Amino acid sequence: MRGATPLSAVLLRVMVLSLVTGCLDPEELDEQTPRVAQAPLVVSTASLANARSAHTVTVLANGKVLAVGGNATSGNKLASCELYDPATGLWSPTGSLNTARSAHTAVLLNDGTVLVTGGIGNTATLSSAERYDPATGTWSVLSSMANAVWKHTATRLRDGRVLVTGGCPSPYTAAAQLFDPATNTWSTTGSMALPRCAHRATLLDDGRVLITGGTYLYTSSHRAEIFNPATGVFTETQPASSDKSTHQATRLADGRVLLLTGESIGNEVYDPSSNSWSTAPAPLEQRFDQAAVLMGDGSTLVFGGESSSVERFSGDVWSIVGHTSGERKSPGVAVLQDGSVLLVGGSYTQWVQTSSTSWTGTPAPLATTERYRHTPSELAKFDGTLGVPKCATPQVECDSASLLRGRGSAVGPERASPNTIKGSCADGISGGYGNDESLQALRVRSSNGGVMQVGQKVIIQAAVVGSSNGASTDVLDIFHTADANAPSWQLVASLPLTPAKSGGRDLSTTFTLPAGSLQAIRGAFRRGGSELACTTGVYDDHDDLVFAVSPPPPDSIPPTVAFTAPTSGAVVGGTVTATATASDNQGVTRVEFLRGSLVMSTDTEAPYAYTMSTISGPVTLTARAYDAVGNVATASVSFTVDRTLPTVSMTAPAIGSTVSGTVTVSANATDNTAVAGVSFYANGTLIGTDTTAPFAVSWNTAGLTAGPQSLMAQAVDSAGNSANSATRTVYTGVGYDATLRTVSCASVGASCDSQSFFSGRWGYEPNEPNTLGGTCADGTSGVFHSDESLDRIRVFTQDGTNFRAGGVVTIEATVWARSTYTWNKLDLYYAADARNPTWVPLTTLTPTGSGVNRLTANYTLPAGSLQAIRGQFRYGNGSGPCTSGAYNDRDDLVFAVGP
Repeated sequence: MRGATPLSAVLLRVMVLSLVTGCLDPEELDEQTPRVAQAPLVVSTASLANARSAHTVTVLANGKVLAVGGNATSGNKLASCELYDPATGLWSPTGSLNTARSAHTAVLLNDGTVLVTGGIGNTATLSSAERYDPATGTWSVLSSMANAVWKHTATRLRDGRVLVTGGCPSPYTAAAQLFDPATNTWSTTGSMALPRCAHRATLLDDGRVLITGGTYLYTSSHRAEIFNPATGVFTETQPASSDKSTHQATRLADGRVLLLTGESIGNEVYDPSSNSWSTAPAPLEQRFDQAAVLMGDGSTLVFGGESSSVERFSGDVWSIVGHTSGERKSPGVAVLQDGSVLLVGGSYTQWVQTSSTSWTGTPAPLATTERYRHTPSELAKFDGTLGVPKCATPQVECDSASLLRGRGSAVGPERASPNTIKGSCADGISGGYGNDESLQALRVRSSNGGVMQVGQKVIIQAAVVGSSNGASTDVLDIFHTADANAPSWQLVASLPLTPAKSGGRDLSTTFTLPAGSLQAIRGAFRRGGSELACTTGVYDDHDDLVFAVSPPPPDSIPPTVAFTAPTSGAVVGGTVTATATASDNQGVTRVEFLRGSLVMSTDTEAPYAYTMSTISGPVTLTARAYDAVGNVATASVSFTVDRTLPTVSMTAPAIGSTVSGTVTVSANATDNTAVAGVSFYANGTLIGTDTTAPFAVSWNTAGLTAGPQSLMAQAVDSAGNSANSATRTVYTGVGYDATLRTVSCASVGASCDSQSFFSGRWGYEPNEPNTLGGTCADGTSGVFHSDESLDRIRVFTQDGTNFRAGGVVTIEATVWARSTYTWNKLDLYYAADARNPTWVPLTTLTPTGSGVNRLTANYTLPAGSLQAIRGQFRYGNGSGPCTSGAYNDRDDLVFAVGP
């Protein structure tokens, strides 16, 4: 009974937890181990080796924390396990499960071993169970449960046995089982009144187990029942007043059970002494997938969900007592022996942009862990003189907690509105709380775990609520002033809500504290508008947080600074970036770059750099480095900036020429100072560079595909400026043969293609008429691509081998047929000797439509080292290889043939 355990004893209990991520079932308080003195604040610790969600964490008897299984980043289930040592803040591997699993349960047994049951495996729901021995770091396989389940509950009873109830998958089960650690055996017990999944089981002070909610039927999820270990029977008790399909259940220090739905309604408290329910106040922040734990002082802390705030429930009153580092859904939670709370893994929403205006979010496991302790000195107190929250003495962190919640006097409303120094900036008055923009909290903390100090980097964190209407244009601007009594606001960062999303969000940035004993940050949360310390938007919220800063330790040692680029005396061109290194025993706060006495740029983060895009001529730059107390060091460098581009033009080979073998490619290049070199490119590929005039390289054309080749030269001067010549086209393998007076492929290959040489007829066709010796002229009537023309001839082997006597080849001719195309005919001829052609008729083909037609025919190559094909495209009747006609077009293609 409750009366058997005085409250003073409860306050000394150490909570030994076995918590399932998303399904937290606190085990019995250990009444034997006294609470140790509180340790200093620790806000972060080492990360897990594996990101995990839907895992379990268990505090072992030796104080270490065991993390088991869960979902991996890949989506697979994990068999790996890790141990956290609070003394070192480090994780180390331990023995792996025999079966990978997530959404399972873990229970610390009386002998210090850990029982793991069920869950989801990589291929199926599991009925298996395993037992972990901390002494050996190994798992042993036990006999399986009667049912394969996940999202079930496992509760250690007073006599050491473990009660397992319900679970998924559908159809959900009402079955219950008991595990006896002494014999490693399972036995069935009475079934629950309802099948349940994702329900909660809470051990009451008298040893009975309260079963609440879960996913069954929404009309039934408010029903509750109690298991009596003495009889093995479940008995329905007074139902809750509202749906508890999703909720958290935490036994309070006075024996009651707190049920949290994560919403503003449906939160209730069950009193087992009177078998009655009462409405509980809702937490200040709406949450999803949160974790709640009972602390040694009798209060309940709630973490995670879609809020970074930490809330405390004590005396039936909620208060925000701090913030974690950011969003963390369904974390594993362990209350350590020093009173701090370890948050392990969980998940966050990973946003992916699907279009310019649309994003989609999926849960992704976390590897990060953090260790949280609240001490009152970390929370800001409202300062009536300044009119804002203030941390009056230097702290590791300063947190506004709940002092800034809401906006103005109308939206929320916000306590002590407007919470800007001496009321200097009012908030917008439009909208409603939770639906429109509000800045909920500000937090500033040191990055190294020490109290905030001049010259130290701090992390600034803000919790905001975006609007469903304005989220796409919502931006949080962070400002800072070194003197909170006479503020001069300087912009630190602008943090847009990307992706655009209404509801709670956590945003953060970093900043190095300048000199000043009482400093302040301002959050200006705006819908649209500009980066101003005080905006006028009707939905905008402005809040200040004032905090004390320790002076830096005595420091008379100046920093060191040196240029790394450009080098002294260098000639540089284009966009020039000067870079410098700087260091200091207490830290460099900024590096300025000066020309003469004029500061051109200031950089607060290494690597320190200044980019010049317009300056020309001789330049002397000075780098001036500062530390936190104002010690200064300088360095200078002199160089010349040359922005005049060289000029370059190609001189060989001639435009449109046909080349073969090894060819000289050359260019002329000049510059106002000196040309460092000319690089030559063929079809975009570097073929060589010459650093001495006259600039030329050799180009080997062997192996190139027959056809046009694009050449270009690029000149670079001594400053690095570059310029390109105009491109010119030459031909390899195929080209116009001035002797034969038509297109020729001089080298033996597998194909020969006239490319664009034959396109058109009479005034349109290059080198017309493109017949051997020019002996057959084309017709001179008609319009280009309205009347007949033979535009292209291609010949190629069918098996990809080179042309050879006796080999079969295909002729493909591209013609333009007029609208009366049935009167058009293509006559094909071949000649074994292109130098003395005797034309042998091959075939006559008819187009199948007007416009472009591709007509083909096959034939066997005769003997002859240089052969030819003639295509005659004519209108009307005719005979012979050169039929007269005003619309007729003849073209010959010459190609080399092997034996």
